[in-house]
Amino acid sequence: MPPLSSHIEPLLSLVAFAFVLSALGWLTFGALLREDRQAIAHWSAFLLLVGVGLWLGALRDEPRAWLPYNGTNLITVTGFALLRRGTEHFMGTPSSDREQWLLIGTVCLAIALLGPAESRAGTRILLAYGAQGYTMARTLWAIRHALRREFGKSAQVSILVPGAFIGGVLLLQALRQAAQLDHPMEMQRTSGSGHALMFAYLFGASMFSFGFMALVTQRLVQRLRQSSQRDALTGVLNRGAIQEALARENQRARQSAGGFALLLLDADRFKSINDQLGHAAGDRALQHLAAVLASQMRDNDRIGRWGGEEFLVLLPAMSMAEACTLADAIVQRIAALPARWKDAPLPLTVSIGVTAWRPDDLDEHGLVERADQALYSAKMAGRNCARSH
Repeated sequence: MPPLSSHIEPLLSLVAFAFVLSALGWLTFGALLREDRQAIAHWSAFLLLVGVGLWLGALRDEPRAWLPYNGTNLITVTGFALLRRGTEHFMGTPSSDREQWLLIGTVCLAIALLGPAESRAGTRILLAYGAQGYTMARTLWAIRHALRREFGKSAQVSILVPGAFIGGVLLLQALRQAAQLDHPMEMQRTSGSGHALMFAYLFGASMFSFGFMALVTQRLVQRLRQSSQRDALTGVLNRGAIQEALARENQRARQSAGGFALLLLDADRFKSINDQLGHAAGDRALQHLAAVLASQMRDNDRIGRWGGEEFLVLLPAMSMAEACTLADAIVQRIAALPARWKDAPLPLTVSIGVTAWRPDDLDEHGLVERADQALYSAKMAGRNCARSH
């Protein structure tokens, strides 16, 4: 039997301290940030449990006690399950609770029943490392596409590669133990693999914390940027954001000689809704109007609240004829689908001014002016219609 190591115990304690410190850091981060709290709570618990488990491992000695030997494995396996659950919450991927309960229940029951005896240590270690490595691998597989969709390829690689390394180390340790069950590779023994595993744990704690803190921060920045560009009531772009989009599209059209169209839309007799039914009804009408508009748009079209009950719609790579057809369809769609207010229909119609980019447009102001003139023509024509200029 290999001797107990006198110098791996400080290393175990150091790695355990690093995990506990990371857990406290996440708790502080979550308390200050107030975002993604459910995921952060799970991650904090994961780091804390693994830290406690490693600390218990540092207390192993002869005669063997159940808690330092079996308790260590039970706690760390549970911690990895919490890691997966928190990551699923954070990325919005389907929950794996049933699979997790089955895994934890089976593995933990087996580890608990095996006891601390050295004769069964190989099986216990195989179960513990196998469950941890499997959980890490399944977590990475579940979030791989969601990571890339939300954060991009670089973020995907920065999370998956270190995670795959940790999962690979754990699964390799399990396979090595499976090949020699009679020679338990317990972490407190003097061995190169024990040291490597400790450094792998330390590397994993650091990369996990840095990587996911970066993602939480990036998500927060994205939300702040979106909120600064969105109209609070309707969710479409605010005036400043749609103006910027229009200026960019105008510049692109001048450089590539490609065209685009513009719709300026106004809710007919909107003041009467506010006066007769109240501003809450008016707000509901504007939300409904924005939703109907969004349902008629392509992926690259942009809708902005121009002011009050006016909306500006930017239509890249669309001709005047196509824009007029779309405007007519929007007029008919809105008239046919009234908003609901207090279980009653809220009649609403719109007038739309249509224009398209011309090569002699020096800036976007002329475009908006033409759209406004077309909108005035639609109002003079009796409302509930579209006119072009």
